Amino acid sequence: MKTLKQILAIIVLFVALTAVSNAQQVIGSFPQMDGGFESQTAGQLVNTSVAVSVVRTDWTVSSTNGTRNIATTGGRSGPKYVTFSCGPTSATRRLQSPTAADQAVGSATAYTVQFYYKTAGTVATNFGVGISNDGTASPGAYIATTLSNPTSWTKVTQTATSGSGVSSPRYGVSSLRFSALSATDVDFDDVVWYAGAVDNTAPDPVTTPTTPSIASAQIQVSWSAPATGVDGGGYMVVRGLADPTTAPNVNGVYAVGNVIAAGQQVVYLGTNNSFTDIGLSTSTQYFYRIYTVDKAFNYSAAATINATTNAPSYATEPTAQPSGISFSNITSTSFDINWSNTGNGTNRVVLVKAGSAVSADPSDGSSFTSSTVFGSGTQVGTGNYVVYNG
Repeated sequence: MKTLKQILAIIVLFVALTAVSNAQQVIGSFPQMDGGFESQTAGQLVNTSVAVSVVRTDWTVSSTNGTRNIATTGGRSGPKYVTFSCGPTSATRRLQSPTAADQAVGSATAYTVQFYYKTAGTVATNFGVGISNDGTASPGAYIATTLSNPTSWTKVTQTATSGSGVSSPRYGVSSLRFSALSATDVDFDDVVWYAGAVDNTAPDPVTTPTTPSIASAQIQVSWSAPATGVDGGGYMVVRGLADPTTAPNVNGVYAVGNVIAAGQQVVYLGTNNSFTDIGLSTSTQYFYRIYTVDKAFNYSAAATINATTNAPSYATEPTAQPSGISFSNITSTSFDINWSNTGNGTNRVVLVKAGSAVSADPSDGSSFTSSTVFGSGTQVGTGNYVVYNG
């Protein structure tokens, strides 16, 4: 038998794992790369040399020099982003993505790498992106260029061709390489890559949004896919207590739980045409905006719908109480409470108060924890404790 402490530990672990799972990127050509950084661990990135047949779920760097952190506040889309610099030397450094699935990256194939960055200083005299199809740290040609020094998030797109190797298994990786990068920090967010040329065209919106199932604490939201499809992406749903009119960031890589604006939260990301929004308040109206999202994280126009959760449903209220209440086995620290089950309810709840009469009644729809140790059960009102519920 598990102790209460063990049970609580299991519950805490389950909640923690659920939170991590919800934060992962789940759509796009390579969702494993977590280009929004939302499931990455805060703090310093690991220094490693990416190798063939090695699987990684974390962003890494090729050197311990300079800044190399996952920051937790101030990201472009969602709170997390990576801040990176080469440090005081001018040697080449790489920022390396998590690996893609085995065989997911084609050989000798052109891919677009897309990201946003900002900095207070000139980024690099030699910068480029690379795509590896087998996880090696030198994924083909880098493009020599000099990036500017924007103080607000700025988009960069570059095309790179993967290598021609056929190692198996092979796990692809994307990398951003800098030469002569100053000690000034550079911030990166919303990093994605996909096959082919740069894609700036938004997909078509979904149609016929509906709420086919509504309960007191949940709403099912459904929609029809656009006739033109999702172009390698999926869908995102934002919820609010008023119409969540703030549009997502262009190319923003969000996770479930991220806030688009005050009171406007991402509640679904995926490829299904419906989801069930749970844990809602009863008798409350909720508003939803549904977006189609493509492989480049272009967002369609929104489809809108709202629904109100149902009032709670209770069984028929009892009209007759138990009778014949008596007390026995009275000692200095305990006594037994006895009664006759003459009432017409299915359960009995016993409240006890010390020093005076019980001063509060249970509320309809409430749940109670009982304990024969006075003061340890649910307190109803002030000083009234549940000692029996069953």
